[in-house]
Amino acid sequence: MNGINWEEAKAKLIENETALQGKLTITPERQRVLLRQRADRLLGRTPITHDAAPGQDYLIFRIDPERYAVELSELSAIIHLKDWTPLPVAPREYFGVINYRGEIRTIMNLRIILGMDSDTAASPKFVLMVNRGHMETGFCVDGTEEARKIAPDRMKPTCQADSDGQKKYVRAITDDGIYILHTTAISADLTS
Repeated sequence: MNGINWEEAKAKLIENETALQGKLTITPERQRVLLRQRADRLLGRTPITHDAAPGQDYLIFRIDPERYAVELSELSAIIHLKDWTPLPVAPREYFGVINYRGEIRTIMNLRIILGMDSDTAASPKFVLMVNRGHMETGFCVDGTEEARKIAPDRMKPTCQADSDGQKKYVRAITDDGIYILHTTAISADLTS
């Protein structure tokens, strides 16, 4: 008799469910790759190629004419700045709040934090969502440029920073003038 072997079918189903769960589980490495791919799509750029070159992956962005960078591993998302709520009685460092994935998130005014003139500022267009363990904070920026690897030998000490904010929150300056931000220091100061 050609009947269905239900035990064999059940075993195969359990095997397939286990395999599917393994594919759906996002490891930290897979999450980093997915975030990099998302950033590349948002930037309209060619993805970073993984070669043997030393260095860390960074997102390059703009505030006015200045170029800054944050490690891609620190970013949870890049979003267009829209539907935000200003905080009229908050300190100038606080740009406002947004509803992000069903939760209220603070958006910080990176221009003010870095000691830049806000009177000549254009309206920021993007928010970089930076993940700091249990806390996720947004930093408004004027634009994003590219995601790329920056080797440590291309970074110089920060004595060339233009303002007190830059001196305090910039880890290094690349040989092509990109300020590498120290988001841990910024977040620590904002929560203290």
